[in-house]
Amino acid sequence: MGRKEQILQAIDGKYPGYIPVIPVANTFAAKWSGKPMGAVMGNPQLYAQAMIDCRKHFDYDGLWVNGVGGITAALGQGMTDKFGKKSTNGESVILTRESLNQLHDFKAARDLKPDGMIKAVRMMKEQDPDQPIFTVVSSPASTAAVMMDVGNFYVSMIKDPEFVKDVIRRITEPIVESVKMIADAGVDVIWNPMPTLSGTCISKKLYEEICRESNIYFNEQVRKCGLRLVAHACGKWDDRFDLLFQEGNDGIHVSECNFPEVCQKYGDKVCLMGDIPSVPVMLLGTAEEVYKTAFDNCMAAVPHGTFILSPDCGMPPNVPYENVEAMCKAAKDAADKYESKRSY
Repeated sequence: MGRKEQILQAIDGKYPGYIPVIPVANTFAAKWSGKPMGAVMGNPQLYAQAMIDCRKHFDYDGLWVNGVGGITAALGQGMTDKFGKKSTNGESVILTRESLNQLHDFKAARDLKPDGMIKAVRMMKEQDPDQPIFTVVSSPASTAAVMMDVGNFYVSMIKDPEFVKDVIRRITEPIVESVKMIADAGVDVIWNPMPTLSGTCISKKLYEEICRESNIYFNEQVRKCGLRLVAHACGKWDDRFDLLFQEGNDGIHVSECNFPEVCQKYGDKVCLMGDIPSVPVMLLGTAEEVYKTAFDNCMAAVPHGTFILSPDCGMPPNVPYENVEAMCKAAKDAADKYESKRSY
């Protein structure tokens, strides 16, 4: 069994025989390449090569590709945003029901530009074929927050929840169409960041009443495309981890939580990912601190179910190289220790 199959097996809830390490390493790999960040991020070939070379150098797992993008721009470009200006990206343009009705018609083949993603995926599959490819896609509810302006999104949740639901419904199918395009390109895993839906921002009650139905539908469509789905629970999710599991996510990438407690409650139900603090430990900590945090996380998680070691969010570009090496070593050492315990 190759690494790709082992990692997908872990996401499916079956112990793969080792502990995968999958940092969200887009900007880290670009910086590590030694080329200007903007040049790498804007060029599919340079970007793919940086991701491949960096992964092989540090021997972690997983490749990350930029998605199709452009959905909010296709729907809202040219509309007036909250600053009274013509929007170029579709952000902060749905401020009223009238503006919702002004959204443009959407056709994925016409409005999305997947060529860069397709080129990057092709390179990754040719040069590093035994690795799964991840990409970022925000859920309809999270995208609604961007298009409505986050402040307006939260206020409307309380004053006019049906308006928020209507916005989510209107933009759901364009996002689903983009997911189908991503699947056709050969991506394996969708990573869905949801900071605006966390307990840091809204109550569990509002989440259930307004966001949950669309999350379930979106997750179903992702899985119909043959993709795995990892929800990034960015922020405070302790009161609603159960909902993420019930919504059909294959994995949950956690942060800001009582990690041992989450492992005990949900480790046998869903693949967990995390939970090294990206800034205070990965970026600012010593290699010894990274190793201890990573090792402790592994030993807390693997007795309960499958686990992927990772920083708790995107890995900053300036993380010291020795910290990345310490993270990878901790996973190997923890797996060895866990296997030795299992053998008795």
